[in-house]
Amino acid sequence: MTKYIILTYDKNMPMAEATQKRLKEEWDITAEIVLGYSIGEVANDGKKILRTKVVSYGWSDKFLPSVNTDVVYLEDDIIFTKDPENYVNIAKTHHKTDILWMVYRKGKLTAKPNVITGLQAIYFSEKAITQLKQSWNDQEPIHADTQLSRFILRHPQLIFFQLKKPIGYEQEHQSLISLDKWSQYTKPR
Repeated sequence: MTKYIILTYDKNMPMAEATQKRLKEEWDITAEIVLGYSIGEVANDGKKILRTKVVSYGWSDKFLPSVNTDVVYLEDDIIFTKDPENYVNIAKTHHKTDILWMVYRKGKLTAKPNVITGLQAIYFSEKAITQLKQSWNDQEPIHADTQLSRFILRHPQLIFFQLKKPIGYEQEHQSLISLDKWSQYTKPR
């Protein structure tokens, strides 16, 4: 089975633990929780973390250093409507997919703007993780979904696939990052 990692921050730990429990009970998936940053903390580079960069810093300093193999990155608010492991297995065995964006809010890389919003659930091959680690830390952090979208567009040698219909949604909660009407993404589509 592929490694699953939930990125969270200290005040969202109860949500991350509930998500971890739900994954085990509903899909028999064991997920590891990685503690990221809170807004206003100081990152490894000594900079104070802003709302728009908190997830990117969590990736560079916490998530990416914790993986060296295939992984499914999860946000702490994910609720799956279908078994993600089935999609990961198909991506790995039949399509040799390096990045599979399974749950997101909106957008696609083939339309303007070339950005997918929402990092709720994404599979990365070991090859993609290796290249992502090299690229991610060479850039100034920005919104993580924009940074990942740009990474995919700049690495056409990686096989990328975005599900047309997400296989999950966000648990209803107060978001400290999103300024849009995020609650519209808390229902299955």
